[in-house]
This record gives sequence, structure tokens and C-alpha cells, in this order.
Amino acid sequence: MAKAYMPFSAQALHPASGVASNLSAVLDYKDSTSGTDPKSRYPRWLFADNAVQYVHLSFVLPDDYDHNTAPHLKLFTGHDEPNYTVRFEVYVAATTPGEGIWQNTVDSVNQKDQELNGAGSTTIDITLTNEDGARAGDLIDIIVGRDAVDAANTYQHGLWVIGGVFEYTKT
Repeated sequence: MAKAYMPFSAQALHPASGVASNLSAVLDYKDSTSGTDPKSRYPRWLFADNAVQYVHLSFVLPDDYDHNTAPHLKLFTGHDEPNYTVRFEVYVAATTPGEGIWQNTVDSVNQKDQELNGAGSTTIDITLTNEDGARAGDLIDIIVGRDAVDAANTYQHGLWVIGGVFEYTKT
């Protein structure tokens, strides 16, 4: 079966809370350190080195989404230090049209421990389960969290997400 890809930038993500708190990563912008003006500049979500923090990604599943296969969330991350492990947790909630959106709960939790090999960037590929029975046309809320205080997380530095791809199998 053919794969389909829904790329997203950091601007597509939104904070975990509408108030200032440690619960959400922080959106900032990074300028290129080389070249002359104008320099390239990109948004990024900065996850702290000492907290559990989240961001959300919401979208409607396309009409060609195959609910019998497991989609992937690929996060493009940046980091300053090599040879550590970082833990991400991804939660998924699906709301079928006609359901009460505000009463929906997260029904699947997916964890990924990723080794960071070398300073720079790493793509973290997380296989998502479909505990909620998501179908084409459902509103999806994906909650991406970095658990910096978990024992499996040995990376005690800030880490940022600059975007990613939702990859799924087409019907």
C-alpha cells in the first residue's frame, strides 16, 4: 500500500495550556549562525531540561487514511550534545464528527526513547497505536511530550522540535 505524508512546521503545533506554566514547551525563533543578513530563521519549540512538557498537533484525518495500519509521527529535533537518550511520549485522541469534542479523552500512549548520536539534529520516528479507533474524517489531537525527568531520559539539556511529518498508509 502507498504511504502518504502530512508535513508540519513548528507553527502548526500549539501550547499545552493557555496560561504561562511549566506544562508547555516554549515557542521561540533561532537565527542561522552563519552567512550574511538576511539570515535564515526558523521557529522551534524548546523543551526544558528539567520538566515534563507538551505541545499539541490537531488536524482532520484525510479521506484516504487506512485505519487498519499504524501511522508514524516523525519529529525533527535539534540538540546541542551527543550520546544521550531522550524520551518522548505521544498521546492520541480521535473525535468522530457528531461526538462531544470536549468530552473526548486520550486513548493511546506511545513512548520512544531515542539515542542522540552527535550534536545537531535527529529525526525521531514514533509508531502510533490506534486505541481510539481513529477513522478518516476524525479530528485528531496528538499531544507530544518530552519527559526530561524520567530515568530513561539521560539528556539533561534543552531540546527543540522544529517540525515533523505525520506518515500514514493510504486505502
